[in-house]
Amino acid sequence: MFLLSGCIQNTQLFTLNPNGSGKVVHEAILQPLLPLAIGSNVSSDSEKSLKNLIKNELEKSSGIDAWSDVSYKWIDQQKVFFKATAYFKDISQIKFYNGGTDISLFNKISLKNENNEIFLEIENEKTSSKKVEIQGLTEDEINQQIQQKKAEYQKTKLLLASAIPSFKIDRTFQLPGKFKDS
Repeated sequence: MFLLSGCIQNTQLFTLNPNGSGKVVHEAILQPLLPLAIGSNVSSDSEKSLKNLIKNELEKSSGIDAWSDVSYKWIDQQKVFFKATAYFKDISQIKFYNGGTDISLFNKISLKNENNEIFLEIENEKTSSKKVEIQGLTEDEINQQIQQKKAEYQKTKLLLASAIPSFKIDRTFQLPGKFKDS
């Protein structure tokens, strides 16, 4: 059973139609961190877990209408290579599961077709901000909460840095028509 999974590498080749539909060849190298990190070898149980991981990739990714050419395999008994072609109606609705890893760096992609010109927009997904109730708190209590949140952030940052040693996202877009200007 995989307790934690980190996405090490993610490569995507998008082929887009003028209406924003298309396909993407999605490759990911996933690293199941536990329990394999503590020295267990690939077994029938880990093969079952591998199939479950791939099933999650296919079922929990959103905005995908169909998958084809699905392949996966163990790499050095510690990483999983996953490759598939995903077909979609609207590029702005795609969100890959990536082993449960939330990749929010430039994950809002949209294609606009205005006056026979196509525009590809890639931006950070907006995250909702939490409002903190500060009425009735003293300035010292507010400063204490700020310091506590900073410490929590540093702990999380250290944990993620050790859990995901390298992180790479490579995206290529094939657009219809001729390139005019950026």
